Amino acid sequence: MKKILAIDAVGLLVDVNGKVNTKIDGLIKKFDNKKIVLTNANDIEKKKFLKNIKYKIFTLKHYPEKSNTTYFKKFLLKYKLKPNELIYIEHDLKACRSARKNKIKTYHYVGSYIKLKQFLKLYLN
Repeated sequence: MKKILAIDAVGLLVDVNGKVNTKIDGLIKKFDNKKIVLTNANDIEKKKFLKNIKYKIFTLKHYPEKSNTTYFKKFLLKYKLKPNELIYIEHDLKACRSARKNKIKTYHYVGSYIKLKQFLKLYLN
């Protein structure tokens, strides 16, 4: 089974105005893996931030936040996934730590497109 690519929404794939980061989006489109956008957004925030996103979106509407390990437990349960079946990219360190506590292979994106590309090639191919 191909790994699923879970992607952070605001701060990585889109900005606070909902503008898509075309460089990141272009990179992830190069991989034919299923993609799921993970967000904390409630319904109002989703309309603002994620209006231009065509991928499947998962949110718990801030209850709890991604920094809470329960968020990822609920995500895995909803999609009937095991942690080794996905790769996650995230800009927020606390959310990265939370995902890693759930044994999810996680890349903390801090602005290096080249390093992200290398990570994805290594773990998605």
